Amino acid sequence: MPQLFKSIKLLALAGSFFFVFTAEGQEITSSPYSRFGLGELNSDAFTNNQAMGGWTLGWRDSMNVKLNNPALLADLRRTTFHTGVNGIVVNRTNGSLNQSATNANLANIVLGVPLGKKGGLSFGISPFSSVGYEIENEVDLDSLGMLTEVYQGSGGINQFNLGLGYEVLDGFQVGLNASYNFGSLSRLVTADFDTSTFYDARFVSTTSINDFSYELGALYGIKINDELNLTLSGVYGLEAALSGTQTRLLYSFRQVAGREEIKDTAIFDLEKAGEILIPGRLAFGFGINSTDWGFGAEVQTRNWSSFRSFGETDSLANSTKIRLGGYLTPDPDAVGNYWKAITYRFGAYYNQSYLQLRNTQLNDLGISFGMSLPLRRTFSRVNLAVALGKRGTIDQGLIQENYMRFSVGFTLNDRWFRKRRID
Repeated sequence: MPQLFKSIKLLALAGSFFFVFTAEGQEITSSPYSRFGLGELNSDAFTNNQAMGGWTLGWRDSMNVKLNNPALLADLRRTTFHTGVNGIVVNRTNGSLNQSATNANLANIVLGVPLGKKGGLSFGISPFSSVGYEIENEVDLDSLGMLTEVYQGSGGINQFNLGLGYEVLDGFQVGLNASYNFGSLSRLVTADFDTSTFYDARFVSTTSINDFSYELGALYGIKINDELNLTLSGVYGLEAALSGTQTRLLYSFRQVAGREEIKDTAIFDLEKAGEILIPGRLAFGFGINSTDWGFGAEVQTRNWSSFRSFGETDSLANSTKIRLGGYLTPDPDAVGNYWKAITYRFGAYYNQSYLQLRNTQLNDLGISFGMSLPLRRTFSRVNLAVALGKRGTIDQGLIQENYMRFSVGFTLNDRWFRKRRID
């Protein structure tokens, strides 16, 4: 029972760090592409899954929580705590100009608990989307002078997740994820003239969300032989109309003695109630697993063209994700050779993103690799992952991002409930 309180304290402490970082506005992204839609959609994979190209749906393991399919929670046999740090080093170019940036953030914080021999429960918090950009554009208006357009954005949507998985029939498991979505997205556009002849203008928009979304998962395991198992897995995320409020303000102003002097207010909507419609997602995957190696793939689609934010559309299109991955542990029971006990992971991915700008849908593709390092005399591990990829294009005046993503994660395993033996 002391381990129970230790795990709860650990989750509470990690959750406190998550909320502190979120409140302080940690820069999860600095991508100009986060200007559109809900911003940059964060990975739903833990470090060990990121090392396998994001592959999750067909990976069977009794000591890891998987957020992507709640049916996999029925595999849990030990209390499991996951957390970590994700980061990115990125170079952006439009063909003539280059910009480099580095960002890091606290990743998912999740605690999973087995429920007997056929069920599993998880709860935790994770970032769903992130907004963080500042763009300047100068326009020569001839006789009117120079106009500087400034686009700024910040914020994000987070999720508190509760998942449940259960084996209802031999080899057949089902699951449910309930997510409470919360957070705010702030966007600001300023038109700044280089002459005092004209007033400047600014548009400010802040959208806040507080509502639930749900996902259903299922899988079926087939025993190929004494060593190999085939898993077929699927997830259906229900369409969610998330309730929220939106404040919008459009006004003209002039800088006087270092402060803004407002002249006119054209739009003033204070906490107007509305909805953000997030389309459902459909995902299928498979995996072939043994005790020391495995591989698999998955495909995910989402109808983002039906996205609406308070009745307005955006530059979004239907998205598709393809993930391939695998792992190898040379000798899971190695005692004298630590390197043979390490699990080596590899993968690749192709994402047709939900952004469609200037009649061009942006693609994201890359390769990944990593390893899980066992901690001696425990079932816990330190997980490492690196992904090398490219998103976007320099065609049509767009921006190409060449990046290296990295992740350091921690998987802590223990047993909460043990029957005491009296000799």
